Amino acid sequence: MSTIPKKDNKTDVLPFVLMDTKDQLLNALEIVVRNVVPNASISKAYSGNEGIRLIKRLGSKAIVMCDYEIPDFKGIGLLDRLRLENETSKNYVVLLLEKGQREEAMKALKHGVDDILYKPFSKEELITCVKSASRIVNLENHTFEKNAEVEVLKEIFLNQINEISLGYNDLLNDLMPRKIERLDFVEHATLWIADKLNCFSSDELSTLRKACRLLYIGHIGLPQNLINSAITKNGFLASEKMAPVATFPEKLFKSIPTMQKVANVLTYIYENIDGSGFPKNIQSIEIPRSSRILRVIKDYEYFTIDLNQNQTKAIDSLMEFSKRLYDCDIIAYLDQYFATNDSTSKLRERKIEFGDLRDGMMFSRNIITVSGLLLVPKMTTLTIDLILKIRDITKADAVIGDFYVFVPKDEDLPIFPKETKQNTTEVPVPVEEVKTQTS
Repeated sequence: MSTIPKKDNKTDVLPFVLMDTKDQLLNALEIVVRNVVPNASISKAYSGNEGIRLIKRLGSKAIVMCDYEIPDFKGIGLLDRLRLENETSKNYVVLLLEKGQREEAMKALKHGVDDILYKPFSKEELITCVKSASRIVNLENHTFEKNAEVEVLKEIFLNQINEISLGYNDLLNDLMPRKIERLDFVEHATLWIADKLNCFSSDELSTLRKACRLLYIGHIGLPQNLINSAITKNGFLASEKMAPVATFPEKLFKSIPTMQKVANVLTYIYENIDGSGFPKNIQSIEIPRSSRILRVIKDYEYFTIDLNQNQTKAIDSLMEFSKRLYDCDIIAYLDQYFATNDSTSKLRERKIEFGDLRDGMMFSRNIITVSGLLLVPKMTTLTIDLILKIRDITKADAVIGDFYVFVPKDEDLPIFPKETKQNTTEVPVPVEEVKTQTS
């Protein structure tokens, strides 16, 4: 685990590199620098190349005071060399110019010089220049050190959060093992649905991923004998004793700013689309989208694990309460998730474009529209009339997601039952006329 670095006394030393061909000027600069900056370390160079070597050897940000006419390359060349290389690009550079070198001064400013001191300069001008340079560099060094400390603290903090999360899940694993062992499914299905909805930022996805791993953490706030009991009944709080399941995450992470968004997602899982949920009776789009996805996933797990329903029955149970408790599109996408991600299914399914639908095919998943209309139930065999009906309805009410049909193990698409194989004429329906939510 990372630790906060102790302050090194060396970081208090402020390095200066003085560059000129004349000892008289270098000595004068040194005297002023030592008087103004007692903690200064001073290096001298008589050429540009020597100065570059000294600056690189320092390994920390330095104040470079250089005569514009320094041998090897003039001040502009020195600036370009320093700014080009990452290890020297942050040094504070002061160029010493003659008062008549106004054009050179303009070039230096364009090339990134930090300050210019015109010769001949008075002692007061030199002192002001040195004070200004040292104050700016000390401030930047202090900011850099603080930022580094913040990053280390952040890493330590995140590690502690992960340890807390793992600790709670270990505890819950003893109390509700079947649900905790399925958190990988919860995360995978949730993020798959979020990707299909295509309305989450990378930050929101990161928050959602953390919330998935902590989906059952609210149950810690319940009496032990109620941890595996149903939280809701038909969408309403089963009993007042179950209320802490929604408020516990907020209390747990109250003093942890980086977990506030996660706590917010977990708090609103039990809100209903029609506003009849808890803890705040908010409704529809007031409920975080992440919370609405996790509500569907969590209730699906309840139907399959606690009520021992199969996948099809659990999806039907969710659909029964859609519009009142859940978003129809989230249920539709969960249903479609299993079409391509259920390795236990003995049935083969495949996504198919509307233009490839044929008389005699059979839908393997419900066809649901954005308005929540169950347009075509799964297990429905297609006819030409039905395909045309789908086309007409979806002009005004788009289909959520994609179409899925069954595929026999020994055949590829398209599939046609033997008794209808002769009716395989292509339906003259332009594909672009059929709207889907993902198109």
